[in-house]
Amino acid sequence: MIRVAIISTSFPDPSHNYIWAWLQKMLYEGIEINILTENINRNTLNNPYFKDPALWERIISINRVDSLEKLLKSSINLYYLRNVNVLYKLFLVYHTYGYGLKKKIYRTFEYLPWISKNYDIVHYNYPRIAVRRLEIGKVIGRKTLVSFRGQDLTFYPGFFNSLFKEIDHIHFISRHLIDEAVKQGYSGGKHSLIPPMVDTGFYEPPYIEKKHKNKNNEFVILTCARFYWTKGWEYALKAIQILITKGWKIRYLIAGDGDLRDAIIYTIHQLGLQDHVELLGWLDPYMYKDIMQASDLYLLTSVEEAFNNSVLQAQACGLPIVCTDAGGLPENVLDGITGKIAERRNAWDIADKIEFLLEQPDLMARMGKNAREHVVEKFNIDKISREFALLYNQLLYG
Repeated sequence: MIRVAIISTSFPDPSHNYIWAWLQKMLYEGIEINILTENINRNTLNNPYFKDPALWERIISINRVDSLEKLLKSSINLYYLRNVNVLYKLFLVYHTYGYGLKKKIYRTFEYLPWISKNYDIVHYNYPRIAVRRLEIGKVIGRKTLVSFRGQDLTFYPGFFNSLFKEIDHIHFISRHLIDEAVKQGYSGGKHSLIPPMVDTGFYEPPYIEKKHKNKNNEFVILTCARFYWTKGWEYALKAIQILITKGWKIRYLIAGDGDLRDAIIYTIHQLGLQDHVELLGWLDPYMYKDIMQASDLYLLTSVEEAFNNSVLQAQACGLPIVCTDAGGLPENVLDGITGKIAERRNAWDIADKIEFLLEQPDLMARMGKNAREHVVEKFNIDKISREFALLYNQLLYG
């Protein structure tokens, strides 16, 4: 049995309702995983996907407040202090990284309740927490691994160059991210490409097949994303306006929220789209799936994207996709097969790609079926679990 500690900023993520199923499948593959997190998201306790007590037994807080409380409640506090070798190793690492006395004390309180645990692999879920907590891997793990999943490389160029050298192995979710890493000094030779996974048992097409629509019908277009500049909201809204001007009946649903909410509302009014766009806020996975199944097309107009989970979920629900050529999206969507790829920052091209599909209901239906097959074949939990199990075994045993 290989023991893995996944280091996370916050856990569990309510949008990742497959995580317990994934942990169980990894156990079947001979991988026992614990989650060490800076923040335990207890708001997910009412979610049926996170109610199993066995899941919460796998979660360990590395927050110093929680750690201090655990120490004070323990009747065997001296047990932690008996791990002289571990503490000595910890302070050597502190010295290597030049930590001040205050930081040494804080980190010691955070780590004491679990520092004696031994793991074969320490897997950092994101690069920034790897930079913050690199000493964990040096102290409790035989091998270290970091996952690059988002826009960290493009947002912080050069920031992770030292991490490329110090970490034992790197996991990327797309070829796009590998290319970005190479541009920034990664020399290659110690990485794996494993894309995101999607719960294809949860995200699935509706039981009743949708009726074909034409220009006399209203088409429902959906986007689920943060209100953040990388998502290119201005191009999505402009594309919708172009289609409406051409006579198409469009209902555009937006599930999400964020700092740009006021700007998006302003743009909706500026373009005269008040009667055509609905802001739904963040939805729980069940509501989100229901709306996705009731939609006709999924739209994502990002200007920068590592891969995107919502596009995978939409394809799993049998939706054709219109997205941009940003980042890893062309690895996610098969152009002409599961959807259409438009030029980023080009609202007219985005509108053209949407109209191309709306004019061909048979093609939309065929692309939706292709999308479902594509995701089930390449991104299902079983397949990705086996790939991670292989990665962990190769990292540990060569």
